[in-house]
Amino acid sequence: MKKSTLLFSLCIMLLPLMNAQQVKKISETGPVFHAPESVAFDSLNNCLYVSNYTEPLTEGGKYMQHSISKIDMQGNFISEEWIKGVSCPTGICMHNKKLYVVERFGVVECDPSLGTITNHYYIKTTDFLNDITYDNEGNLYVSVSGTPRIYRILIDSARVEVWVEDQRLLDPNGILFDNGVILIGVNSDG
Repeated sequence: MKKSTLLFSLCIMLLPLMNAQQVKKISETGPVFHAPESVAFDSLNNCLYVSNYTEPLTEGGKYMQHSISKIDMQGNFISEEWIKGVSCPTGICMHNKKLYVVERFGVVECDPSLGTITNHYYIKTTDFLNDITYDNEGNLYVSVSGTPRIYRILIDSARVEVWVEDQRLLDPNGILFDNGVILIGVNSDG
């Protein structure tokens, strides 16, 4: 299942480049990830970053022992634990030469050229922070599964705020800013 998760993510990233009849597997990592959650493409370095639980919390994993892996476009590891010290990483995105990773306590900002965490944006919640996107101004939006809430991080001021909270938005998961609007995938229907 974990191998197929990463393969699915790679195929989804390539869909805009080809039509549905032409989708084919181009690479595969094999069963090396414990719990991959999200993949981000770095066009500058022509590689992929994968949020990777080393062991899920439900199976005895500990906070802060998880990592971000770095792989090439053929599915080979460049570094299995490229950035260490993140807590249950989920959604990730690249923007303005920085990698943003959702973790249990907020969002960490990473410098891909150094492979290090350079900033933390803490979100005070016990809910499940899930996915992330950014708008034209570089502000970040974080979905909170199990709630009707989306947080916004104003990058210029590092301010974290509830951007929307509405009962019509039950159990948000995936989030994407596209062409001036934010698209949100919800799981409220199971």
